[in-house]
Amino acid sequence: MNALAFSFLLIILSSSFMAILSFYKNAGKKPTILWGYLCLVVAFWGGGGLIFSTAQTKELAFLGWQIGNIGTIFTPVCFFHFICSLLNINKKRLVLFLYSLGTIFLLCNFFNKELYFGNLSFLFNQFYFVHWTESILNVYFLVYICFYWILVIYTFSILFRHFKAASTLKRNQLKYIIAGVGISFIGAHGDFLPALGFNIYPFSNFLILAYPTIVGYAIVRHHLLDINIVIKKSLVYTALVTFLTIVFFAFIYSTERFFQGVVGYRSILISLTTASVITLVFTPLKNFIQSFIDRHFFKGTPIEIAEQNERLLQEIIKTDRLRAIAALAGGMAHEIKNPLTAIRTFSEYLPANIDDKTFLERFSRIVNQEVQRIDQLVHQLLDFAKPALRLERVNIHQLINETLNFLNSQFVVQNIDVYLEYKAHTRLELWLDPNPIRQAILNILLNAIEAMPKGGKLTVGSLITTTQERNHLQINISDTGCGIDKKNLPRIFEPFYTRKDHGTGLGLAITYGIIQEHKGNIYVESTVDAGTKFIVELPMDEKII
Repeated sequence: MNALAFSFLLIILSSSFMAILSFYKNAGKKPTILWGYLCLVVAFWGGGGLIFSTAQTKELAFLGWQIGNIGTIFTPVCFFHFICSLLNINKKRLVLFLYSLGTIFLLCNFFNKELYFGNLSFLFNQFYFVHWTESILNVYFLVYICFYWILVIYTFSILFRHFKAASTLKRNQLKYIIAGVGISFIGAHGDFLPALGFNIYPFSNFLILAYPTIVGYAIVRHHLLDINIVIKKSLVYTALVTFLTIVFFAFIYSTERFFQGVVGYRSILISLTTASVITLVFTPLKNFIQSFIDRHFFKGTPIEIAEQNERLLQEIIKTDRLRAIAALAGGMAHEIKNPLTAIRTFSEYLPANIDDKTFLERFSRIVNQEVQRIDQLVHQLLDFAKPALRLERVNIHQLINETLNFLNSQFVVQNIDVYLEYKAHTRLELWLDPNPIRQAILNILLNAIEAMPKGGKLTVGSLITTTQERNHLQINISDTGCGIDKKNLPRIFEPFYTRKDHGTGLGLAITYGIIQEHKGNIYVESTVDAGTKFIVELPMDEKII
């Protein structure tokens, strides 16, 4: 078997393995399935190549080139389709057109073989290879070559464009695809040199193995294409043992044949002794390679997964923040537009009613109210976009009591009875920024007061809970007000969402942001006409940052 045939054999094995891996373990995941099809068409190139690189007749070599050309025709098409699916790019019509065009080229490949291959020449005294110097002037051949190069260049341009704009995690995945497939395409183009008359052996065909090697490495180390832990240590160890076993027996066989030829012995005892000695040599070698794989190949995999998860979490937080900013921008425009419309309307009527004292008094009152409304909105927006926390040890119960005392007059006026049910230690201190937490609790209490216009019962309690081996202080604030409809509960923390006739709808959104910044959680339970309960969980025992 010559070197070119050996490279094709490796391409068949590696590409077929990647295809089976994609189909068997990832049914339903379109990008991974398309990756499997891409590997499959590359395997066709390897299969056809193995035939023409070992063929003894020109007719069989032509058949090998025709089979291999299935891969060269559809590799750029499948690669483009795979990239579109991976990057969520909608190019359905273009993909359909490319597959149709590829089918036309495929028909020409089998029914007019001279269109692509011209004449075959026996090169390097080893195999029949295409001779493009004759077919290169064929207009159909030029169309095919342009189709191939334009599609490959266009696909890589899409990849690079998305690579620059991608998140850290996505960029880390794309770089392996770019490197692996890019090197493979370069290796495949090296086969053009002998076809164009250059006396250069196509060793570059081995570079096609870069794509299963690099992408396979990325699957093991970075779970590329959602193939999660499919290739495990056991598979690597199996390959290792197989490799060592082959080398082991080959070495024994060749060594024994050598000594048989030199010494001329035929003793089974000597053969067994030789095998035992070689076994003693190979066992430490096997253990060393196994230890090397553990230290270097799988080293850091859990750490890298944790880092990727952390980056993904930060991206989710960033996305949520951008979504909140978009909601704020839209809501702010709407909220400011209403008072400005009122001010504008009165200002238009002002010249005609400059001597009307009633109009002027009304104008002054309304303008003042609307300006206060805008001022309140701006202050709440500033609170929503507050700077970084300044943490300190805070007696949380004392902070709650001070906030309740601030609202004492409103409790009396609205006939609200306040009950304290502190089950946690009253001198408990947490790492908090006191001002934002005070604002968050105040917002919840104000909502409770507004929910009980005819009076009621307000209960504020605390207790210590343990979740996932971590202690939390749970603050419960319950009222006996009108309650919140079940369908509205998921939206109460959204900026500018309110069911009231007044207010900006930012209070609970600000509260939610404050609790989240303290690495806590806030929940709400409510029953219409029965009351509402806010549950705030704040971490204990350690600093938040």
